[in-house]
This record gives sequence, C-alpha cells and structure tokens, in this order.
Amino acid sequence: MKTQALFLSPALLLLTACPGLNLGEPGDGIDSAGLGLMAGAEMAVLEEEVGGELEEGGTDAADVYAVDLLPGHRLRVLRKTGEVDLNFLDSDGGDLRVLDHGAGDLLEFGSESGGGFFLRVTSASGDAAFYTIELHASQAGLGEGESEPNNDADSGTDLGSLSDPLTIAGKLDIEADRQDWFLVGITQGGDLELGWSRDQDDASGSFDLRILDHGSGAVIGEDTGVGGGDSSLMVSGADLDGVSQLAVHLLWDAGADPRYGSDSELTYVLTLAQD
Repeated sequence: MKTQALFLSPALLLLTACPGLNLGEPGDGIDSAGLGLMAGAEMAVLEEEVGGELEEGGTDAADVYAVDLLPGHRLRVLRKTGEVDLNFLDSDGGDLRVLDHGAGDLLEFGSESGGGFFLRVTSASGDAAFYTIELHASQAGLGEGESEPNNDADSGTDLGSLSDPLTIAGKLDIEADRQDWFLVGITQGGDLELGWSRDQDDASGSFDLRILDHGSGAVIGEDTGVGGGDSSLMVSGADLDGVSQLAVHLLWDAGADPRYGSDSELTYVLTLAQD
C-alpha cells in the first residue's frame, strides 16, 4: 500500500484549528466562510486573489471569505472581474463597507486593532456570475521595507504654504516605498488644482491619489488607478471651507502590483496651485 505524506505550512496549520473555516468551496454565511486573507504570519503586506461562480437562484447564491487583519492593517479589495456586489462584514456579520456593482471597483477599510472580518460576494443581478477579487492588506507606513520618512500623514513632507504653485517630483517602489505623503497649507476661498504627469514609457504601474483634510482625515478628492500621461484633479473652494492644511497621499495601486507583470518602481511629477 502506498502512503503519501501531507505537509502543511504553519499558517495552514493555524487555519485548520479555526472552527467554521472552510478550506474548500466558500459557503454563503460567516459560519461556513472560505479562506480569504489570513495574517497567521506576522507580515506587513498580505495579498491573495479569490474567485468563483455564483449560481442563478441556486444554493450557491453567495460566497463568503474570512479576512484576518493585524493591528494597523489597511485593507484594499479590488473587484477585477464579475458583476457582483461586495459587503465587508464585522465578526458578527454586520456591514462595515458596501460596494455595489457600478459604484467603482475598490473597497477600502482601515483596522486599528485588527481581528477577524468577512467579505461577502453576491450577484448584482441575481443571475449566475463569475468573479475574481484581489485582497491586499498593508500596515500603514510599512509596505515591504518602507524607508522614506514620509510614509504616513504624521511624517509627511511639509511643503509649507501654497502661496505660489508648487512642483513635486517623486518615485514609488513596490519593495521599499509604496506610499508618499505631502502636507501643504492653503488659503480660504480659492479653488485647488492638483495635476500630475507620468512618462508614457513608465506606465506599467499605477497609483491611487487622494487629497485629505490633514486635521480631520476626511477625503476631499481622489483618483484611483492613475496610469501614464497627464491629468488633474479640481477641488472647489467651497469644498475646502474650514480646511487649513491638506495632505496629499500617493499609494501604489494594489490592482497593478508589479509582481504580476509590471515594473518595480514608477516616477511622477505633481503640480499644486490655488486660485
């Protein structure tokens, strides 16, 4: 009789001890969730891709995946294919984030304390649906060996006051510098324009760009998946009412991870001006 040894990784051994976790086909509830993203190993960056088929009016009308995050993890869920709705749930199954089909393809969640969560996938129309979803979690300011000082809002590069137009040249790197933060003071009443430029020959990676109120952390404007070429983002003076300092955040786009075929770094030029 032939015997076959089965070797399990430490992370998988940890998962087999988790009651209710389904290592095969994901179920339609949190008690039968499939394996999504696990932080069993103390890793700053976690990535996984899941996919499947939802049946029309059948017993497999939803897929639920378990998502385990470390303290400080920022989760980004990218809907790559499929007309599906996404619900990100707490440990009791309550909605934390909802991303309906047609409302964009990126769902984000920041977890200060970490813990267990769930991602529920359902067909947007009720018809059968095939889907693929990428999950990416990174701890703020860490990336994979983040070395620059401007990798979070508190240590962002202070550009002073925006009395005259500013030009910023920078670089993101998948291994050492996944994000850049800049701080700039503004005056009340004027419209703001944030422009960016990238060489078309350097368009294999992309980044997400956000303008935030540095005081409250509220997002004022954003553009995700910025590729090659030139473009800009306008923010009206009315939307800047009460804001004295802005934070400009660039983050490597999880949907364009160079380890899936693109380059390991990208360069950019930003311009900031206020009327």
